[in-house]
Amino acid sequence: MFRTYPAQQMHLQNMVDLHGLSPDRSKELVNWHLQTAQETNTKSIRFVTGRGNHINQRGERGTLYRNFLNWLTEEHLNIIKSVNKGDGFYDVNIKPRFMKKQFAISNLTEQWLQENFGSIQTEALQGGHNCQFLLAHCHQYGIGTTVNFKKAVIYYHQAVQHNNPCAQHALGGCYWQGQGVRQNDQKAIELFEAAAKQNFAWSLHQLGDIFYYGQGVECDSIKAAEYYKKASYLGLDIAKRKLAHAYFAGNGVEENKEKAFLLYKEVADNGDAHSAYNVALCYAEGHGVIENPKMAFEYAKRSADSQDPDGAYFAARCYQTGYGVIPDSELFLKYLTRSAELKFKHALFQLSLYYGAQGDEKKQLSFLIEAAEMGHIIAQALMLSFYNLHLSADQKCKITHDFWKQDDEELLSILHKLYKFTVMDAYIHQENLTKNQKKKIIRLLKTLAKEDEPSAFLRLGMCYMESDLVKKNLNQAEMYLLKGANFNDMNCHCSLGYFYEEGQAGAVDYQKAFYHHSKAAELGSANSQHQLGLFYLKGLHVKKDFACARLHFTQAVEADQSEKRFKACDSFFPQPPVFLHAAYCLGVLFLKGDVDTAFPSDSEKAVFWLIQASKVGHEEARSLLAKLEVPTDIIKLTPTLSHSIWKKPPVNKMNLFDLLKDLTNKLDVQTEWKMTKDDKAWCFLTPNDLGKIKDFDLDPIVIRKTKSGQHILLLEKVSCQNIDIFFQKIQEQCTLKLNNLTI
Repeated sequence: MFRTYPAQQMHLQNMVDLHGLSPDRSKELVNWHLQTAQETNTKSIRFVTGRGNHINQRGERGTLYRNFLNWLTEEHLNIIKSVNKGDGFYDVNIKPRFMKKQFAISNLTEQWLQENFGSIQTEALQGGHNCQFLLAHCHQYGIGTTVNFKKAVIYYHQAVQHNNPCAQHALGGCYWQGQGVRQNDQKAIELFEAAAKQNFAWSLHQLGDIFYYGQGVECDSIKAAEYYKKASYLGLDIAKRKLAHAYFAGNGVEENKEKAFLLYKEVADNGDAHSAYNVALCYAEGHGVIENPKMAFEYAKRSADSQDPDGAYFAARCYQTGYGVIPDSELFLKYLTRSAELKFKHALFQLSLYYGAQGDEKKQLSFLIEAAEMGHIIAQALMLSFYNLHLSADQKCKITHDFWKQDDEELLSILHKLYKFTVMDAYIHQENLTKNQKKKIIRLLKTLAKEDEPSAFLRLGMCYMESDLVKKNLNQAEMYLLKGANFNDMNCHCSLGYFYEEGQAGAVDYQKAFYHHSKAAELGSANSQHQLGLFYLKGLHVKKDFACARLHFTQAVEADQSEKRFKACDSFFPQPPVFLHAAYCLGVLFLKGDVDTAFPSDSEKAVFWLIQASKVGHEEARSLLAKLEVPTDIIKLTPTLSHSIWKKPPVNKMNLFDLLKDLTNKLDVQTEWKMTKDDKAWCFLTPNDLGKIKDFDLDPIVIRKTKSGQHILLLEKVSCQNIDIFFQKIQEQCTLKLNNLTI
């Protein structure tokens, strides 16, 4: 940031293109350049106005060409030697300024400094202040000698005694960073101001940064804009870009997006890559200029080809969506990769999504980790919530620390609701929360609630009902859940159903519970369908009706499938799948029947549903099957319904241990899986378990015998793909074995 910059370059002729600009903007640019022409030793300026062939928005022709001479003030006329009118331009020749010859090192290279180090040192020792500055520069950056900050400061001080602006700026940088001297903000600012008084552009720019960010002084956007403006007068492109930022946002100056656009474009056309990206944004969003997708893409590509990460990301999205250019998947990936290589966090995250869609879990995880480490808040949330087993202790510590340091706006600005609440839930589910972290969570939830987000109402309701984030307050819980229910949110209705059913409001209220469960069931809630089944089974608030109970239990089973549940349920929603309970209730219904409601018993259907419940861990169903003396072969070969307990969930909800347990449940094997450091998973098999699975082709899982004579199931490489293959193979083999079985 504080590397010494060369003194002002000696200009022979400048060309300022006014064509296409407004008269006011053109006049301002003319004033800028004439105001500093002598100080920068500019001999001639060509102002291109155009010949007046085009008609502007007011229906006028040749305004710039005709009015140019009227813009020259008396002050400017005093420094002008002559004005020559050309075909669409004016050449303004500047009078030479009688002053001591300025020192310029704009054309000096590191190689030249190395080759001439000896003569520079000799002249510096003889008192030549320009060479004193050069010698200090060489000592500071190790050019022709070793790095020696203290010697650099000594020679900078000597050059400063001669009022050398380059040395003043460089010595200010040493005090600012504490290189060779004790760090001193005030001394640094004094030196920057001394150089700025001599119109040293980089010091003016530096002072702009100091006042803008409040470094060593109080923030003052007005002063910052003034310094950026002065540096812009002297032709410093980075200052023009920051002045454009000020006009765009109205920081320190009156907001003027047209001025901002013109400044961005001026600097972009001078080759500044990031300004080209800003121009692309202006064209894309119509800021200060008419929206133009084609021009937006052209400037984005120009920025990308100059290695700007934001520009490369913009160009990638253009190729992906066909914005301003023909869609091209290869070029999309090329520019997205380029942006990621430049460590742009959004590109890294998008690449993780891209490779996830391609099924390349290794690359997906690699880019996701890198995005998290670069500060992408969604990537951080995913790594801490779903993929934390893939993080080292140091990685987890750093990502967690950075995650909590994110500004509230980072979460609030996320457009995709699913991602927004994925981040929110990652905050909620972190362990060992501090008081300030708990306050942050509630503050964010209440801010989201002001935006009428039902998911925020749900979380606030659950927090006030049963979390330690805030003091328990059932009135507050009920209020927030009712607000969410007013937006017809399934999860809020379902939670209210349980709330009233369990008497959380003081007394059990089956009428309200039935109402909210009915609303949630209509919206697809498997849990509420199951509760309605219980209402009809037990005659709570409604007349006992086994047929209605059967209908709701069946709908609960059908609704409790992974795809439906994942789409319908909020990730924070704590209620477990209800397939096993609904299946058990169906088994009991068909087993007993009911004379009063004319509901017939059906032993075959009863056994089928009890087997379904037992296979996913319902102990009472297993006990009942044992009492009924149902043969083991029937239980083993009964087809298993595809439901949320063992069907592979979406990748971002994956828990490997749960999946492995689901696999053994599918084979009716009760065991505990363990994981080794090298990503191998294994579990013990009893002789009975071994008999259950010996006829199955288990690849990629294999059966191994240990030295002690015990058998284990072993998965050499734990991955979603390997587990998925196992699911499919077992399902196919189960289907083949069931061809001759009727339930």
